[in-house]
Amino acid sequence: MKSVLIWLLSVQIGITGPDIRADFHCQKITKTYLDTLQTDIQWNLNPLVEGYVGVIETMLAEEVFWPIQKLNYFNRGKKKIEQAIDKDKNNPELRYLRLLVQLNAPIFLSYNDSIEIDLNFFIRNILNSGLDIVWIKKFCSNLLNGKYISNPQQIRLNTFLLYINN
Repeated sequence: MKSVLIWLLSVQIGITGPDIRADFHCQKITKTYLDTLQTDIQWNLNPLVEGYVGVIETMLAEEVFWPIQKLNYFNRGKKKIEQAIDKDKNNPELRYLRLLVQLNAPIFLSYNDSIEIDLNFFIRNILNSGLDIVWIKKFCSNLLNGKYISNPQQIRLNTFLLYINN
């Protein structure tokens, strides 16, 4: 019985943050992938996974034709991101995810209220998150490629990148 318990504790159940992080950043984003993630009964128990699922859903809005479908995808994804942050407010990677969406969402969608807060939180906390520096640099690069990033935001991120490169 004891060995079964140890085995159960050592087995990864469901999807994990690092798995979905790697998949997301390797561009494995499809409707089929999203459906697979959401069939895992534990996807919404991990705020980080829930946040990535939300971002993927917002991105899939670009893949559908009808405006109502686009808006539905975007709003469902946005809701998942917000729920994930509500569950884990101090996770800088979740703030990165919301920031990534906000810096790429068209202005008319009005999803840009937290850009400054999230950028400040990300810069102040990401180095203490336990993430490998390679991921942190990747996140910064992705943010710098945002469609709607302002010049002052670019300067702050580039300054942060210079700091972590020294």
